[in-house]
Amino acid sequence: MKGYQFARMESYSVQGAPGKKSNEPKFRKSGERAWTAQEVLDEAERKPWASFHVNPGGLPPQILPGTVSSFAAARAAHEKASTVKEVYVRKGKKAKRKLRSDARTLYSSVVSLPTLTVDALADPELREECVALLAAAMEHERKTVEKAGGVLLMGVIHWDEDHVHAHYLAIEPQLGRVDALHPGRAAKIAFNEAHAVEKVKDPKAVGQGANRAYRAAMSKWQDDFYEGVFDGAGLLRFGPKRCRMTRAEYQKALAVKDRQARDEKRRAESAETFNEQVTAIEGEKIDLLLRETEAARLAAQGQAEIIRAEELASSAADRVEALVCGMSAIEARQIDYRPATEKRREGLEFGPKAPDAEEDRRSLKKRIMPAFDLLVGFARRVFGVRQREEAQEATAAELRRRAAVVEATMSQSRQVVPESLAALAAGETAPLDEESFPGAWAIPSEADTAALRKRLEVTTNLELRAAYQATRDAMLLTEEDAALRAGYVRGVKVIEVNAAERGFDLETGRQDVENATDPKVAALHTDQFLEPIKVLRVSPERVRTRT
Repeated sequence: MKGYQFARMESYSVQGAPGKKSNEPKFRKSGERAWTAQEVLDEAERKPWASFHVNPGGLPPQILPGTVSSFAAARAAHEKASTVKEVYVRKGKKAKRKLRSDARTLYSSVVSLPTLTVDALADPELREECVALLAAAMEHERKTVEKAGGVLLMGVIHWDEDHVHAHYLAIEPQLGRVDALHPGRAAKIAFNEAHAVEKVKDPKAVGQGANRAYRAAMSKWQDDFYEGVFDGAGLLRFGPKRCRMTRAEYQKALAVKDRQARDEKRRAESAETFNEQVTAIEGEKIDLLLRETEAARLAAQGQAEIIRAEELASSAADRVEALVCGMSAIEARQIDYRPATEKRREGLEFGPKAPDAEEDRRSLKKRIMPAFDLLVGFARRVFGVRQREEAQEATAAELRRRAAVVEATMSQSRQVVPESLAALAAGETAPLDEESFPGAWAIPSEADTAALRKRLEVTTNLELRAAYQATRDAMLLTEEDAALRAGYVRGVKVIEVNAAERGFDLETGRQDVENATDPKVAALHTDQFLEPIKVLRVSPERVRTRT
């Protein structure tokens, strides 16, 4: 697995941020949206209105059980922890009070792997590797959280975003607050308490020291994560920007780290195999000595055991040589993977770069035969990588074709074709932005819900249909720009939800109020495509009737 470590954490409260209670979104001092604990749990469970950033119809979340194994149980545990009575000192005596609604009571960390979700879903072995690594990360988090006095509720793996990732949710059942579970906040609180006297004299200096303690604790959390989980998986600690590397240097570093991880894994497997072989040989030698002392007549049998051990050692060397030769031949396309059929099981076959001479082919086949089973698995992985590369190329060609169709349609209707769209249709690389797709709705992740609802209220049915078609085309044409495409994906989802509320069919342009999920919204606009006028031809022939 190639890439670098990505792990982060955050804590959330019932209310989201200090201030008066309201239904409007709240923001922190940094300008970031202050999500509530309920919103975080809804997003993890993929509730519709909390998941505008993902495509609808994806795989459901995969739960990694901790102390609970369902979202309902996780919500119940958090609600219980957020309503505990905390102890405080009042007039020299201990008293209890209810936790503030803006007290942080839910801990959440996320780990993202440098593996595309589509690749993991297409390769069962790669998917199992991702799940195993995320489970190892969850075990590391469990130990860290429990050491700080918390409880890890569960992990949630999402398979509907660009990269495979998992969320880990935890609470502090005794104190309610999860400040102690967050290393940075815990370090900052401890620093302020230790310098309470100095803070009165020089609050700025103490604040700066507390921030340094926060950053140091978070860096140690990242370092511990890397040493405990990701170093052995072949990932780098930092990305190319942090290390100030060029793309070539970074790709080389990724390859070196991946090779080190694979070599370490092979060394561990070889060492285990070697120890087993040594143990077996030592056992055979002891058995041989016992047999020699037991009776002279067993000497011949002992000699046969020695010969057999030598043959085993020789066959192991042949197997290693065959494995090295076969892997080189597969990489050079001298040998290719042959998928299984109804009549034949999977295997190997000569590739396009195989030797022409029949004698050379027989020699190559004979050399790789001792490691045939292992080479089949290796060839299968290489075959899967090659298939994914071909599929990506086919996808790029389909995008260029769609762009050409849109360009031709706009030209026929005498519309101005954006330069970026024309470049994409011509097969050239051009940056895309929202101006490249007039009429399309790009909705940011932190959109104002009230403003969005007002925009929908003033949009007629036919205008909504036109916006849907433009937004859907923009979503299809920006697959290589994840950030830009995410806005159009949210736009398509919002339009589809609003169309369902109106009972309006976006494909046919017809409205059926009886199918509307919200009659009040459906009553705001009733425009639609009219039924075409039917002309009935009257027969000019006269018909005789009996009177």
